[in-house]
Amino acid sequence: MQGKLESFDDDAQRGVIVGDDDGHRYWFTLADWRGRGLPREGTRLRFDARGERAEQVFDAPVPQRVARHTRDDQGRVKSSLLSPWAVAALVLVAVAPLFAVWMPLVDALAVLMAWAGIRQVRRAPARYKGQALCGAAIAIAVLSVLSTGLLAL
Repeated sequence: MQGKLESFDDDAQRGVIVGDDDGHRYWFTLADWRGRGLPREGTRLRFDARGERAEQVFDAPVPQRVARHTRDDQGRVKSSLLSPWAVAALVLVAVAPLFAVWMPLVDALAVLMAWAGIRQVRRAPARYKGQALCGAAIAIAVLSVLSTGLLAL
């Protein structure tokens, strides 16, 4: 069965568990405790019910949580930054049409910056993000170069 520890008396070394399924109160002694540390009120528990008594009392399994933040050496939460290479590549692709004669060269430079951005994101994924942005910059630059090449023909 599963339940919640309602109370635990350190002096008497007895506790009371309220069962989830039936709402009954089950008592147990410290000799029945198989959990981590000492019992704490409010803890979710797993146990075998024998009449009014709980035996083989354990901490209830807790599902593993997904890590949402990474921490630096001092314990502060690090935020994921957008790769500066990815931003620079996208800006270059956006302004490339302004440099009509030099557009293929500017687009090639944008592809190199996007490639550097992808490498940066892959080397430090906890710190940087923007791989999709780099891919978009590469695709736009290649399409831009191809379209200007086709228009020249």
